[in-house]
Amino acid sequence: MNEYSIYIGDVSLLIVMPGADMAIVTKVTLARGRRAALFTTLGINAGAFTWSLMAATGVAALVAASSVAFSVLKLGGAAYLIYLGILALWDNRVTPAKKASDDQPGNGEQRWAGSPFQQGMMTNLLNPKIGIFYTSFLPQFVTAGDSVFWKFVLLGAIHNVLGFFWWVFYAGAVAKIQSVLRRPVVEQILGLGIGLVLCALGVGLGLATSPQI
Repeated sequence: MNEYSIYIGDVSLLIVMPGADMAIVTKVTLARGRRAALFTTLGINAGAFTWSLMAATGVAALVAASSVAFSVLKLGGAAYLIYLGILALWDNRVTPAKKASDDQPGNGEQRWAGSPFQQGMMTNLLNPKIGIFYTSFLPQFVTAGDSVFWKFVLLGAIHNVLGFFWWVFYAGAVAKIQSVLRRPVVEQILGLGIGLVLCALGVGLGLATSPQI
């Protein structure tokens, strides 16, 4: 098994693990539809690929090594996730029947949460743990004679392509069962769950410590 097969297997497992990206894609798909979720996916990839470029140029390592930079980023990311979670909870206080009567489902959340692309991108850009992942994980796949910069870019691109197809598939799956998820009781419970998960992920990010790399 060559290095690329191992890398693809490892990052594929990481991509499908539940986390902030899954919560954001689920929320956007249910609130705005599959097309909006596509832009969220592009935002997720833009944020992650930016971190891969920063890892390739050594910026991500500097962020990980600097307690101040790491803390500023992680607190910004934590605040953003909690903010999205609170917006989701606030929007969820409106019953599905009331939303339908207004003909503007999720209008409050849509007004303040930002565009789907922005939500996906900011969720990743403000998460320094992604930079630490690239900085600590990618060097294992750089062999003698490789250009570190271009190898990091290539590996980051592979990660993003896999992630893009996964999130497009996931958003499509959520959209297909949307009729079930839009049942009043289910929608209320799911909205509450997504809001609480985003808040919990934000708290978890805020409590994260910078590892030594």
